[in-house]
Amino acid sequence: MALAGAAALPRLWALLLHFLAVATCLDVPSRGCYWTGCQSKWFGVCAARHFLDSQSDDCGGLCMESKSPPCLPLHTHFYCCKPGIPKVTNKCGHCKSKLDFGKEFICCSDCSDPTIMDKNSKLGYCKSGANLTMQLKPQETFHWVAGPWMTCSSPCDGGIRYRDVACYGNLDDNTIKHYPVDDASCSADEMPARQEACNQQSCSDPEMTQSVNPKKSGMSGWLVALVVILGLSAAVGIAFTSYTYYVSFEGAAMAEIETISSLAEAGDVLENRGINSVQGNNQVQFGLDERTSLVAATKVKARTRPGRLGFRLVNPELMDCKFQTKAELDEAYERMFTECMSECDQQLVPLEAHIAELKRLLAQPDNEIENTRTDIMQRNRGLQQVLYLHPPFPLYPEYEYHPPPQPRIPYQPAYTTDQERDDAISRDRRAQRAWWRTNLTLLETKKRILEGKRIDLERGLKSELKKALESQSDLGVGYTNYHFRH
Repeated sequence: MALAGAAALPRLWALLLHFLAVATCLDVPSRGCYWTGCQSKWFGVCAARHFLDSQSDDCGGLCMESKSPPCLPLHTHFYCCKPGIPKVTNKCGHCKSKLDFGKEFICCSDCSDPTIMDKNSKLGYCKSGANLTMQLKPQETFHWVAGPWMTCSSPCDGGIRYRDVACYGNLDDNTIKHYPVDDASCSADEMPARQEACNQQSCSDPEMTQSVNPKKSGMSGWLVALVVILGLSAAVGIAFTSYTYYVSFEGAAMAEIETISSLAEAGDVLENRGINSVQGNNQVQFGLDERTSLVAATKVKARTRPGRLGFRLVNPELMDCKFQTKAELDEAYERMFTECMSECDQQLVPLEAHIAELKRLLAQPDNEIENTRTDIMQRNRGLQQVLYLHPPFPLYPEYEYHPPPQPRIPYQPAYTTDQERDDAISRDRRAQRAWWRTNLTLLETKKRILEGKRIDLERGLKSELKKALESQSDLGVGYTNYHFRH
């Protein structure tokens, strides 16, 4: 026997080493994300400053062709990712799976779905292992533009002259020229004066009397004629400018309305009509489709500004409703998701504590298992029990109704020898361990089911939110009560 046991030890060590090889063969980082080796389902963790994304018994299909043996029972593989700060690039524009953070877009270098853990620091990772990147949006600035002063309203005794002052916007993109916007976009404190006093000298001064009296100066007639010509020129300029704006707005009002549900559709309309600049704004105007998705409407709003030039959007209220609905839905989802994960953790944390306690009890030696039942010296004591192989039992047992003297039921004595008592104690310990093992198995099954439900819940909620944001629906078609029950 001893020789057989000694011969089996090398095989046992070889088997254990074979399993340990599984635990290390897959721990190779892949651009920030990697599958761990076989780890305990309850005590396995990712490396320091790495985030646990998911788990799988076959590494998400990557272990199917492995020549290594499968994981030990109650072990699995974990998918770990090392989060980082996105690098600035200009390649997010062509990715559909990108996150809009107001002043910048965040995406993965391979256009897969990015995961952001902290919205303030933009800390996150790409589950595909690609690099997390960020593209800054063109920054819009506003400034005042002042035109030339017009002719003074009076040659003396104080007059007033005027000039045009308008607010213009600029983008960091040099391919887009500055454009007029609403005056509210510019700072009121920095606005140049639209009028000022002029020709404050008195008309009674000798010099002014000589200059305005046609009988005493040969130049006075020319001065009057010049003033008249300048006044007529200013009137003609004002009339021409007013007519130009009238024609522009009248043309926009008469332009055909194209219904769109995304920026891409608007671009297709302009391309099909051969329009490549805002000078064609009198040829077409756009109306947002009522069933436009919330994501698409938000992108349209990001490219919409108050102004006179550009392609008119005939239903801006619908765009604002869609935008507000998306913001409210994002906030409500975050609250619901946080509470759902907290509820799951509240169930799992005490469950893990019970499992750890049962494992501790099962690991203790037999002599430390306490007897919580009858005193061993009283065990097996009681009335004698008999077995009837062929029921029914006698209707009137003679030991109860036999005429006196009635026979008494024999009395069963307690265990009398040390061997009998030791055997009883051993059975008690085996029964206790069996009870603990059953309890542990049921709790582990419950924990496994709850963990699976937690993962399914997280994936399901994210999938439904994405569907609600990207699908065409009546969400945001009008104002509503944004109370969200969860």
